[in-house]
Amino acid sequence: MFFKFQTDKMVIGMKAKKLALKKGWLRFPPSYNVTSV
Repeated sequence: MFFKFQTDKMVIGMKAKKLALKKGWLRFPPSYNVTSV
């Protein structure tokens, strides 16, 4: 369960990163900074 949560978080972080790159902003909420350093 914990590992599934971690992978889901990573996937969400990656998607958010791609979306941010597309939109041109790289400011992430603290929760995303943890997964995408």
